[in-house]
Amino acid sequence: MGLSLVPEGRHVFATLTVEENLAIGTYMRRDRAAAAAELTAVLERFPKLRERRHFPAGKLSGGEQQMLVIARAMLYSSAADAGRRTVVGFGASDHRPGV
Repeated sequence: MGLSLVPEGRHVFATLTVEENLAIGTYMRRDRAAAAAELTAVLERFPKLRERRHFPAGKLSGGEQQMLVIARAMLYSSAADAGRRTVVGFGASDHRPGV
């Protein structure tokens, strides 16, 4: 699981729909089928976003916008994990004396 920053200011693309905002979180994915499956999973986790997926993000309430930003970060984090390579030599055990 990756790490994504979710700014406090609810930065949504107001003129884009909820679904388009979420699609931005998958732009790094090469496997479109996996990206679509993750988008479906995120919409199941946030049923309010699923109900409003065709609404402009700027018309959502503040709480709904925050859900959208969190959901988009989840999708982006998954996309970043998919492209990440294993790095050898940076583990905690490498820095302990006597190991």
